[in-house]
Amino acid sequence: MKTYKVVEDWTTFKNFINADLKHIYQKRIGFMHRDNEIYIRCHEESTLDIIRKKFSLTSCDQPKIALDPRGWEFMGNEQLFDLI
Repeated sequence: MKTYKVVEDWTTFKNFINADLKHIYQKRIGFMHRDNEIYIRCHEESTLDIIRKKFSLTSCDQPKIALDPRGWEFMGNEQLFDLI
């Protein structure tokens, strides 16, 4: 599964999630954020395409949470992220 980064104001992005993805995000997609640093993990391209219509997604590696655990928050399916 790939990880994507979005550079956006978290409040703006969260409003988008609640308006456009609320019906699907809870199990199929996970969001990890700290301030405006947002990471997404998802198996389904169709869900990612919904996000791509409004935001630019950059493929990247997930940050190493164990090395820098301060301030990360999760929304959606947290189990999609490597927490160790």
